[in-house]
Amino acid sequence: MDASDVQALSGEYSRERLSEIKADAIKQNWDSGTFSLARERLIEALDRNLPSGMDTPEYSQAQAERASEWGLKAIQPLLDQHGLNPNDRIRDRLGVEVFKAELEAYAGADAELHGDTSWQAAPLAKASVLEDPATLPELFADFVRVTPKLAARTRESWKTYIDRAHKFFDSKPAARVTRKDVRAFADALLAGDKKAAPKGKPLAGKTVKDNYLAALSVVYKFAIDRERLKEDPTFKIKIQTEKTTIVGYSREEALAVLRASREPQSSRTRPEIVNVIRWAPWLATFTGARIGELLWLERKDIRFTQGIAYINIQAGADEGDARTVKTDSSTRTVPLHPAIINEGFLDYWRSLPEGARYLFPGDWSDKNGDRTKTPANKLRNWIKRQLPDADWQRLSPNHSFRHWLIAECRRVNIDGDYSRVLTGHEAKDVHGRYGPADIPTLYEAVKRIPAPDDWNNQTDAPQ
Repeated sequence: MDASDVQALSGEYSRERLSEIKADAIKQNWDSGTFSLARERLIEALDRNLPSGMDTPEYSQAQAERASEWGLKAIQPLLDQHGLNPNDRIRDRLGVEVFKAELEAYAGADAELHGDTSWQAAPLAKASVLEDPATLPELFADFVRVTPKLAARTRESWKTYIDRAHKFFDSKPAARVTRKDVRAFADALLAGDKKAAPKGKPLAGKTVKDNYLAALSVVYKFAIDRERLKEDPTFKIKIQTEKTTIVGYSREEALAVLRASREPQSSRTRPEIVNVIRWAPWLATFTGARIGELLWLERKDIRFTQGIAYINIQAGADEGDARTVKTDSSTRTVPLHPAIINEGFLDYWRSLPEGARYLFPGDWSDKNGDRTKTPANKLRNWIKRQLPDADWQRLSPNHSFRHWLIAECRRVNIDGDYSRVLTGHEAKDVHGRYGPADIPTLYEAVKRIPAPDDWNNQTDAPQ
């Protein structure tokens, strides 16, 4: 706290007391003499038991100490309300100013009720003092407590972003962070400033915008919604981002990856990862599922209806289940393309050990229970090795399968609603929502996409 804080708090106290005193005065029909008497009694309390007629520094100091003691007792509820704990130097000054504010409140109430237009209220308190004093990490912790469905992985990454921002802002309360502070933080991340950026490496504009500033914005919006803060300093902070669009694999590229998945893997590759390499590309290619969604699939999520095998992509059912989906529309059922069945996937599924929970068993969960990061990263690196000449500025090793499927749906004129439900994109309306009962309909659409054995007749894919 500083001098402006003292002024702000004493001003707030004076306005509150002004309202209270006016209410009492109206109720009890006070005249101006009553107001004057109340002020005189306050002042007399400072002189009580002190030698009379004194005009020395020691006498004035004794009065100031009594005024401070009285004022601190009166202001304590406000200090508690704002979570403030001033040091001794500030407390002494604050107590005296609050005592003066009490006198001013009586004078103000008298003036307002008896027509004295010359009196002016105390200066307005600064919003930064009167807002919630919580820091960004404290606000984020409160946000997490009321957002039980926040994915563990998201929670941990956002916490990292918030903590870095808090450190960069020198641990000041969230209410005191300005747009200038946020702009400086963003610039530091882009420049690779060691105080802001991980390992002192420059971050891409998209990373700064979609990760760091997005996390800060969520916290500020939460605090504003709870009436704990009044302004969001991240609002309209513009970051130049690189315009990159992820594209799908060509048929030649997809075919190269699918063929490579059949080949024996290095003896140094863990068996669990071998299974991911063998089947995740096939499933991603012909179901449009995200790699993370596939890695969360449980053995029981392979189901059948009317003789058609399909996968059931769901979020975790309870707090202890860390499975996540990107959006509500990502929860879906997708039939397995004949190419996946003919490749022998169901044989793999049936061969899973008794008691195996996941479709891709493996002990690779991180501290938050997320079991997707390690195998997804290994699969990504493996795919890059299979396509050394690919344009990785535009392709995403694990995600371009989805774009490939979307392109194939267009190529064979599959209905847009079907394409959206296969890939878990938002339906245009209720008619675009499908469930297990619609698997036969979706299957008829999916099987129109040619299997890899037929691609040679339609592309220049190498033999």
